[in-house]
Amino acid sequence: MLLKEKMNGHEIRNEIKQKYGFWCGNVTAYKVLYMLEQGKYVKSEKIGGKVFYSITSSGEKELKEGENFLKRFLSDR
Repeated sequence: MLLKEKMNGHEIRNEIKQKYGFWCGNVTAYKVLYMLEQGKYVKSEKIGGKVFYSITSSGEKELKEGENFLKRFLSDR
């Protein structure tokens, strides 16, 4: 799962490329991270001049609910 450990924006974009095969635009990545942080699903921390992101307990809960929804949805097909 992304953001289980602290990652900076560049690392997140690289992970998306490796796992899902597409480059996420720079602006898109940071816009999504900003929105997730506003919703308190992700938190940021500045370390050594870089901003690192990690998932919050609210984010983990929301992610689990989404996974459960997808499992139910796919099992009904």
